Amino acid sequence: MKKYITLFLVVILVILLYFLYLKVDKETPVDPSVFADTVSSSDKLFIVQDLRNSDVDNRRNLQQCAVDFAGSQKLVGKDLIFFAYEGDECTSIDGIKQVTECEFQIGGSPVIYVQAGDTDGTIFYKSKLIVNIGPVYESHMCSVR
Repeated sequence: MKKYITLFLVVILVILLYFLYLKVDKETPVDPSVFADTVSSSDKLFIVQDLRNSDVDNRRNLQQCAVDFAGSQKLVGKDLIFFAYEGDECTSIDGIKQVTECEFQIGGSPVIYVQAGDTDGTIFYKSKLIVNIGPVYESHMCSVR
C-alpha cells in the first residue's frame, strides 16, 4: 500500500511541475493590443516585482518600474495587487507567503512581471506581460499607454 501512495504522490508532483513550469514556457507571444484588451476587460491587475536574480542597483530599478506601472493613467480604477518575489517567498500587503501561493492567487488574471534582465525588453502574452529591466532605467519604460 505504501508503494502505491508513493507512486501517487510522484505522479501528482509531476503534474504540478508541468503546470507551474512547463506550461508557462509554452505560451505564445501576442501583439501588445491583445494584452491591452485583456487588461481593459478586467477589474484587477497583478504587478509582480521579481527581485530574484537582481543586484542592489537593479533592484531599485525593478521597484521603480512597478511603481511607474501603478501610476499609469490607463490603470486608474483597477484593483492593483502587488507581489514581490524573493527566493521562494512572496511578499504582499497580506504578509509573506510562498511564491506558488501567489501564483495560484494570480491564476488567469492579467499580470505584469517586472524582472531583471541583461537588456531591456518586453514580451506580451494574452494575460501576461514580462518586462525585463537592465542596468539602466528610464521612467517611460514602465507605463501603460
